[in-house]
Amino acid sequence: MKNIRLLFTLVIFTSLVVSCKCLKPKSSTTMTNLENTSWTLIQSGNKVYVKNSETPDGITLSFENGNFSTTDGCNAVGGEFTLDNNNINFDKIRNTMRYCDQEFMQKYGYGVAFFSAKKFEIKNNKLFLYEEDGKTLIAEYAKK
Repeated sequence: MKNIRLLFTLVIFTSLVVSCKCLKPKSSTTMTNLENTSWTLIQSGNKVYVKNSETPDGITLSFENGNFSTTDGCNAVGGEFTLDNNNINFDKIRNTMRYCDQEFMQKYGYGVAFFSAKKFEIKNNKLFLYEEDGKTLIAEYAKK
């Protein structure tokens, strides 16, 4: 009888430990869905971006209802996006082509090659866009 009680206690304890959510990896460090998120550009290529008087919110990239949009304060880029595991596809990309003075473009203009982005990773509240090889970084964003 004592052995049955011990076995029953062990089974219950094991079930609780296995089903405990505290043993699962933290989802806050890695995320796989971009829907309804906004990000601020940190760097694209070799250029690092900082918030300033012309772009006080920084250069923001937003994802909503299967669409993405971004602007540098002068021109905007947008289109559709789809995800499949860590693969990303930007499609039907469109952009405005307003004239922005040379000084503005040198200070605040940017270019992210969304058409080249094929892989993404979200880690520690940062979004990384990569080329097909998954190693060549196209852009890095911080969660807004």
